[in-house]
Amino acid sequence: MGRLPTVLKVLVVDDTREVADLIAAYVRRLGHDVDVCYNTQVGREKLSRRHADVALVDVNLDEGSGFALLDEFKPSQPELQFIMISGDQSVESPVKAMRLGAAGYMIKPLGYEAFVAEFERVQKERDAMLERRDTMRRLENELQMQTQDFLAEVGTSFNLQRTLITSLCNLARARDKDTGEHLYRIAHYCREIAMKLRSLPEYGDIIDDAFINRIMLAAPLHDIGKTGIPDAVLLKPASLTSDEFDIMKRHTLIGKEILEQVVNGFDGNAPEVVLMGMDICAHHHERWDGKGYPEGLSGEEIPLAARIVALADYYDALASARVYRKQPYDHNAIAGMIRKESGLRFDPNVVKAFFDAEPQVMSLRLLQSPEQLQVMG
Repeated sequence: MGRLPTVLKVLVVDDTREVADLIAAYVRRLGHDVDVCYNTQVGREKLSRRHADVALVDVNLDEGSGFALLDEFKPSQPELQFIMISGDQSVESPVKAMRLGAAGYMIKPLGYEAFVAEFERVQKERDAMLERRDTMRRLENELQMQTQDFLAEVGTSFNLQRTLITSLCNLARARDKDTGEHLYRIAHYCREIAMKLRSLPEYGDIIDDAFINRIMLAAPLHDIGKTGIPDAVLLKPASLTSDEFDIMKRHTLIGKEILEQVVNGFDGNAPEVVLMGMDICAHHHERWDGKGYPEGLSGEEIPLAARIVALADYYDALASARVYRKQPYDHNAIAGMIRKESGLRFDPNVVKAFFDAEPQVMSLRLLQSPEQLQVMG
């Protein structure tokens, strides 16, 4: 259910009185409450009171840069949406604003229609962010209650484990629009790869039915750490900058920390599937050649489950449309990429198992709904 229309509390900080008053008039025409500051110090004081929903701030202020206010207050008030205003038409200024966490950027002179378009875009993003926050809080509460139920019962049966993992996956899906069917396909890709890998002599004693069941449950947790990544990075409809990519890489360790909290709740008797999930979260971006992250592990230092998920995730990411890439790659193109990465990005044995399972993988790629995958499983 969508959120009801909201009257926002808007703060305008601009030391040019005519510009500040014009912006305030625009905001009032949109039906929102507005407070105007004509100097930096008053703006800083009002921002510190945490009363504003949106702050429209001039980049070039009398007592320093509007970027300084953005940098000072955005980290402690993540729900406060900053829209920076400037006469600077260079690329560097809006890029800096976005890197510091601004939700929007307007260039002077400000026409009403352009102002409304940008303001309403930011307002819609704010509404979506708050809805995701509410969903996450609900899911976190449900997860906490279910974990307590686990502790009250024996807590390690397959059905109970599946319930817990489903709750954790729902938490991830609340943030990332791309993870719906992706999570289900990843689980089934991993099953097919693991089943073929089991036929190799060196894995006969490692991969059994229990391992395959665990990896099917744990694989969809690989990106749960993205719940801790800012929306501006996670939902960006374009390629990430190097700084943004550094932020995105943190999802591996955030995911591990989330599952560590679950493990700690079991007082030394955590289900194996959650422990496997920790390994997958932390290490599914490691590379066979040691050039991955977060720890730069190489070869068999990387947990087997994470090596399997790494390839499955890579395949499905390229086989699916993304906000930054509308057309997926075809299977043969991806297969060629995987062959080139054998022994570099990927474990050669996992690559062999992938190609042994190629018919099943190609069939799974065509499936788009959890119901279809459950029928196939």
